[in-house]
Amino acid sequence: MPKPRRKSRMTFDEAWLGMPLVSHGGFDHLGKTLGLAPHAHEGFELTYVSEGETVWVLADGQELRLVGGSAALIQPGVLHHGKNLVIAPSRLFWLVFAPAPRAAGRLSLLSPVDRDALHKAFARAGSRVWQADEDLRRSFELFHDAILAKATGSSYALARCRAASTQLILSAAASLGKAPPGTRQEGLVDQARRLMAERLDDPPSIPEIARALGVSASFFSARFKRESGLTPGDCLRRL
Repeated sequence: MPKPRRKSRMTFDEAWLGMPLVSHGGFDHLGKTLGLAPHAHEGFELTYVSEGETVWVLADGQELRLVGGSAALIQPGVLHHGKNLVIAPSRLFWLVFAPAPRAAGRLSLLSPVDRDALHKAFARAGSRVWQADEDLRRSFELFHDAILAKATGSSYALARCRAASTQLILSAAASLGKAPPGTRQEGLVDQARRLMAERLDDPPSIPEIARALGVSASFFSARFKRESGLTPGDCLRRL
């Protein structure tokens, strides 16, 4: 049987996937730069570069540099773009997902306890880059094969994409747990998100968070809005 023709861009969205846990995902094999303006997502964004290099620039100026074998996590609502507003030539994967909403359980194999644990793990990690372990690299390649099945009209493409997306989220959480600390310096916004995520059952007030971070409530609110594009209250409601 002939191998499916390689495709340079393949994507899917929630409307096709039908699994609210994941809003969209895809793969790009970029032979030249591609423009990417500032944007943000309502869910966590997981990206991976298996070949080449690309750099994400966050609203606070932090740079996440991915080279072959690197993965990155960007927190919900964080404005970011490609360095110089482009994505460099690379083999790039991405998945945007949100485990916390109740709807995320529909057609998902993950229990509410699983989804809550995943949400907290990704929120604690902050926006960061790390070297993917073997299991995560393998999960990305299985993800590639699943969306290639969709792109080429192969059998069971929908089931394969749902399974591969779920496995990718689980592998990313496990890989993050093994990543050495100190890969990145945690900024004020990420510290605040971590504090919020750790108290979902008893959400802290804005003054409480500001006191924990050693700043005034007005400074905290203004800085959080400037760097993330969301107010602290909006962020709390989305967690």
